[in-house]
Amino acid sequence: MKQKFGNGIRYLKIELPSPIEQGRRTKQMKILKNKFIKMKNINNKFKNKYKIRYSFFGIKLTIKNKAKIEFYKKKKEEENEKKLKERYEIIKKELKELKKFRENKEYILTCYICTYNHANTIKKAIESILEQKTKYNYLIKIIDDASTDGTTEICLEYARKYPEKIELTTVMHNSGGKTLTVAYENIETKYFSRIDGDDYWCDENKIETALDFLEHHDEYIAYAHDTEIHNIENNTSSSNVHDWEPNKNITNEISYDNFLYIHVSSRIHRNILDFKNKYKNIRKRDRVLWYLFLDAGKVYYEDKIMAVYNIGNTGFHSKKPKYFQALSRYLISYKMNKLFDYRYDTCFTRQTSSKTLFNIKALFGKRLGWNIWIFYMLRIKPIKFYYQALISEFKKVSKEIQDADIFTGDFTKKEYPTIERVREEMI
Repeated sequence: MKQKFGNGIRYLKIELPSPIEQGRRTKQMKILKNKFIKMKNINNKFKNKYKIRYSFFGIKLTIKNKAKIEFYKKKKEEENEKKLKERYEIIKKELKELKKFRENKEYILTCYICTYNHANTIKKAIESILEQKTKYNYLIKIIDDASTDGTTEICLEYARKYPEKIELTTVMHNSGGKTLTVAYENIETKYFSRIDGDDYWCDENKIETALDFLEHHDEYIAYAHDTEIHNIENNTSSSNVHDWEPNKNITNEISYDNFLYIHVSSRIHRNILDFKNKYKNIRKRDRVLWYLFLDAGKVYYEDKIMAVYNIGNTGFHSKKPKYFQALSRYLISYKMNKLFDYRYDTCFTRQTSSKTLFNIKALFGKRLGWNIWIFYMLRIKPIKFYYQALISEFKKVSKEIQDADIFTGDFTKKEYPTIERVREEMI
């Protein structure tokens, strides 16, 4: 007998009524009455909705209806997509209404906050910019990459409360960080800065100090300062410049000649790069952006901590294995060195700290040497990771090494459709 509950079959059971109700029964039917054979659905999830488990004298057998499973899965995805679109359209409509508060207003600085699932930290990031004491008009532009933990709603509350100062931009589907690439294409202010949703500024005079300097020193393309790196796992702090960077020759001017890496949360840039055309399909990650600006000119550095960068095992990059993080840095150095036609080869080579690279370049020259070294790092050296990994982890290690290449430098052709989708979705 089939028993229906709700919108589908939840339990299917063969069982005969008693002899009193139905009269005579055959021996075969009596066997069924003893419940030696049963059929029932496991649960109502789409993977198991059309799975029936048979039990013959204690021996279990599961039979799937693959066509129905795929049909149900597609139906669920369509329902979720419909709900997502409805929610997105509601937010889009409200954000368009809030846009009128910023009409005819002029801003000199755009402060980007890039966020994805930062519900626990996004308030502090926003407040740290709102608390700035400055005569300069600035706009906080929050770029939300389709968060699912309530971050979007928190940002929307701030956008409603400060419509003249906060502009929220969001997408319907997560882009894996590509929203930033599109956002940089539409910078309308003279200067811009950026922090992530789990970082914050710790000096209320940062904007005033930075813009006062840049307004009177056209020879500098950015203003930079030191960063407090806070490890949220062991609650320790250190200086990015003095404790993390190997270069201790600290001066007020930073260029490729005396390279020093400054964290993205600790920089305010002039809007001078052609993101819309020349660098349209280049990933605007922290280091990549820093390299592009140093190619354009020199940066003024003030040896003072005005921002906090939180690290832990929750970020996309920080939760990856060490070899992934190192390989990502090597690949960025390689791709940016190539982009600049090896003009800063000494600087990029020094950053790798690789004796192997030095030796290969001595034999084959800088161009061929770099290509051989990267081939070695991507194809030869990972063999030891494969050897060390268990068979079950082989595919995982392979994917991480592949991701390290995709994570850096320019976008691949496969990613172009995603970028175009983001351009269409961004409000």
